[in-house]
Amino acid sequence: MKVLKYLFIPHHSNNYRAKILHIDFMAVVLFVLVIINAVIINLQNKNIIYALKNEITIEQLLYYTNKAREENNLPALKLSEKLSEAAELKAEDMLTKNYWSHFAPDGTSPWSFILKSGYQYEYAGENLARSFYFSKDVVSAWLNSPSHRENLLKNEYTEVGFAVKEGVLLGEPTTLVVQILAKPLSAGTNKAVEIDIPEPVNNKNNYQVLATEDKPLINLKFLTYEATLFYIILLSTVLVIDYIVAVRAKIIRNTSHNMISFIFSLTILIGIIMAVKGKIL
Repeated sequence: MKVLKYLFIPHHSNNYRAKILHIDFMAVVLFVLVIINAVIINLQNKNIIYALKNEITIEQLLYYTNKAREENNLPALKLSEKLSEAAELKAEDMLTKNYWSHFAPDGTSPWSFILKSGYQYEYAGENLARSFYFSKDVVSAWLNSPSHRENLLKNEYTEVGFAVKEGVLLGEPTTLVVQILAKPLSAGTNKAVEIDIPEPVNNKNNYQVLATEDKPLINLKFLTYEATLFYIILLSTVLVIDYIVAVRAKIIRNTSHNMISFIFSLTILIGIIMAVKGKIL
């Protein structure tokens, strides 16, 4: 109890400033978080440690896709086995030929995989994503990109297929997500009226979610993210408590010291959190 009071509540033993707000304490915590994050990323990129399991599933991708469509007064999409087969073919092709693009280096187009699966389409489109932990984050990223959002919310689409593949892409282990949306060819309709490919998105985050059959019991990289987020919330809470106690006890102090330290810490911590964001295309 004394330790908790020393860390979080201003009183005489910590010079009337919660120890967690002391610049030396902040520096140590930030140093540890940054070092741990850097070591984990380095080990993951060398395939020494692995993520436990990504939480991206076809069922959840379908749910969040249809939820977004329903919120925009659009009909839900039906999951198509053939479109999912086409998505699988596209994901395997990207991992095999080692590229991150809608078009393969040899010129293979996105719609070639749709036709290869035996699906005849009138309208078709493709969204890609990688380096995400959760299905909701994948769909949210697509919705936050104007071209991907337009693709996902296209009224003409009636069916969708997904693939979630794990492998090494561009030298980094990753979880790859392919979404193919389409409307099947109707009788008497000309083939392949339209196919939509989103504009490229400039992503500055280069860290990948690792994928392997040999996974330990702990997802260390995700724990770093959680610990960092927890520290931000804790720091904010203690700062408020410190202010309330100081006002009630009429303690005179330079409040700019707290704010500068907090802003500095927040900047570094947000940088750590952003390091685990994914990419879309």
